[in-house]
Amino acid sequence: MRKIYEIIKPFLPIIFGSLILLLYLNLLSVNGWPLALGIIAVVMAAYYIGLGIVMIILGDKLPEKLKDILYLVSICFFPVFTFVYYLLLVINGHDGYGPTGWVLSIIMLASSLGVVVLYVLANFLAGSIFKRILKLVAIAFILAMLLFVIFDINGAPIDLGDIVVVSLVIDFIYANMLISAIINLKEVTKSEKPKSEPKSVEEAPSEE
Repeated sequence: MRKIYEIIKPFLPIIFGSLILLLYLNLLSVNGWPLALGIIAVVMAAYYIGLGIVMIILGDKLPEKLKDILYLVSICFFPVFTFVYYLLLVINGHDGYGPTGWVLSIIMLASSLGVVVLYVLANFLAGSIFKRILKLVAIAFILAMLLFVIFDINGAPIDLGDIVVVSLVIDFIYANMLISAIINLKEVTKSEKPKSEPKSVEEAPSEE
């Protein structure tokens, strides 16, 4: 199973972007805020597909700083889109929300925005407390994604036959990407710790 994952891993951004593209492409045929959401989703999907292709073809040839920037954007793009998506849903459909819907929406909005802010801070502030807080917020975001698979936006439970499998796969792939990113941050933090230099030993004065 691990070997299969290692084979698929380089293609995950392409699979991720393709699923997002197919899921939201139909929004381009409507009007109003769903159209704007569809445009953002298509741009995001194109980025992940392009990123996957570039990393497969030019992965080792890209400068490390450029790879870090591309990776940073890939981790932040999806929660930014998620924040915009649920914010628009709250603005336009809050009249039908029950207490559960409000709680889930608030958790999703707070955790998605928190992942973006804390991940950026954790990248630029090595060894800071932001990395520890990021773990908690990331767990909350992954939990919120899971809850919105089994509950609808109004807070009502979803029947097993009504679960959107594509959304579940998208959430699973991103959760894997986010966890891997946090693990890499931990490794970078350890490697960046300054090594203690050996104490200099004063040479004894040579006898004449």
